[in-house]
Amino acid sequence: MGDMPKITLKELVTLYELEPSIRDIVVEGMTDIRIVRNILKCLHLTVVNVRDAADIVATEVVTNGANNKNGVISLAEYFQARLGKNTLQVTCIVDTDFDRYLEKCYECDLLLSTDYTSMEMYCVDPESVQKVMDFAFRLTRIASDDLLKTILPVLESLFLIRLANEHLALGLTWKDFTKCCSVDKKGNGNLNFDQTEFLRRYVANRRELQDTVSETINQLVSKLDNNWKCKVRFHDFAALLSWYCKKRWNADCRAEQVKSHFLCAADFKKVAGEALFQNLMNRITRNSPAN
Repeated sequence: MGDMPKITLKELVTLYELEPSIRDIVVEGMTDIRIVRNILKCLHLTVVNVRDAADIVATEVVTNGANNKNGVISLAEYFQARLGKNTLQVTCIVDTDFDRYLEKCYECDLLLSTDYTSMEMYCVDPESVQKVMDFAFRLTRIASDDLLKTILPVLESLFLIRLANEHLALGLTWKDFTKCCSVDKKGNGNLNFDQTEFLRRYVANRRELQDTVSETINQLVSKLDNNWKCKVRFHDFAALLSWYCKKRWNADCRAEQVKSHFLCAADFKKVAGEALFQNLMNRITRNSPAN
């Protein structure tokens, strides 16, 4: 939940109808709120409310569904139906997740999607990785480019496995992938991931299903974007980085701490130039009073 008072959907719609100058942003959760607020400061857009979808009491629509994302989508569609597709008072933002590969499109002008898999991935780049390695893990001699070359192949494999699960609508429960990872400590620190063993555990020893998932992965790999931030899940990134640094250098930093460190290390001025936030700025400033 966010830090703004709860408000009903009916109250919000009435507010938007009476105050055309209002500019609200609705996101999936508190982490998204913090990221978006920092970027808005860089864009000098301070007269904007950023709301958590969970703080909008909406008995008129189904806002929960399987996750917060479904709630934001439902709200965006409701706002558009009530206020029209040209309204600027409210903009909703969701994580892209697997949508680009599953060819999911949302016919809603009030709904924007992240350029990468999630909002948190805006905080991850070689520069922020270097900062986290230097200050969080205290591994000042480790080059971020070399580290990324080591872990990204495994992260892409994990993303493909998750994508196959979504593509086949299997609803499988995720497993701890680090139990299928190993590090060559004596050599150059190569990271190995036993995908076959992980899939066996993932599908609970169902060989036919394992073969189906493997075949689907082989079909999907050609669809992946060249940009690694579009084929990596942030939570997997934090978990693998934490595990790898512990195993190779005995540098202890839990995954949840790693996530926070990246939010702190992000260059929000740089992120403000990304397509999503330029689009958002255009919506906020169009026909609005000067800040």
